[in-house]
Amino acid sequence: MAYIFSSAALLAAVAGFFYLRAYVKKRTTIERVPAQTREAVDLILNDIDRVTDRDSLLVEERVRALREILAEVDKRIRILNKELAAQRPTVAAASPPPPQAAAYNARGEGYKPAEGAQTPPQEQPGVAELAARGLPAAAIAARLGKPLAAVEMEIFVGQRKNK
Repeated sequence: MAYIFSSAALLAAVAGFFYLRAYVKKRTTIERVPAQTREAVDLILNDIDRVTDRDSLLVEERVRALREILAEVDKRIRILNKELAAQRPTVAAASPPPPQAAAYNARGEGYKPAEGAQTPPQEQPGVAELAARGLPAAAIAARLGKPLAAVEMEIFVGQRKNK
């Protein structure tokens, strides 16, 4: 009986040895390394694809928003141009050129009063200065006698330049 028990134990040990050897060989074979590397690379590529898709959606959204802003700016510029074109004939008729205009030198540099010419009148504060003081666009337009759209455009452009 002991002989049978010993034979069974030896048979189990030999079977265990071969199973363990096959398991170790399977886990350490050279073919397994490229397969694991390929799996890791596939996971990384999937992550990159997902992030790229998200980023491209964000970029498309920003482009759409910028196009909307540009359309609004173009609309305001058209309105401003219409108002300026409508105002030009009245401004030209209402205010003759100042007598000091001839006193500028040939290249348009600096003011040199002509002999006997009066000194130029004090300049009114401009749109940017009044806006910096905190006046609303409607008040600036009324004070300077300019169209509201022109004042709003000057304020908008001034703010863009300051950024």
